[in-house]
Amino acid sequence: MYTGDGRVNEHVGLMAMHTAFAREHNRIEEELHKLNPHWDGTRLFQESRRILIGEWQHLVYNEYLSIIFGPLITQQYGLNLHASGYHNGKESVFPKFPHTCIDHSSSHFVHDGKYIEQ
Repeated sequence: MYTGDGRVNEHVGLMAMHTAFAREHNRIEEELHKLNPHWDGTRLFQESRRILIGEWQHLVYNEYLSIIFGPLITQQYGLNLHASGYHNGKESVFPKFPHTCIDHSSSHFVHDGKYIEQ
């Protein structure tokens, strides 16, 4: 998979997640195109992106964080989702947190097919 970031293929679980979200983005875009055939490609892409970000945030804040940190910590630091509305601020450090869960002793294949140990 190519995403513009060479680390996407570091971990099979991360690669699977990226693939699933890319496919979900395309599914959403197809549905939006059916509902709004007058939208151009840029609008379809951006609206699909917004919806997908909302899905991702829902999964992270409602399911993942409470498993990792527990409900008391997520509530103490205000990591629970609001009943309505959205946060339009800067991206937090959290999106990088899952990368720290990856075992860095894994083996890698580089783009030319060579096998390397890390």
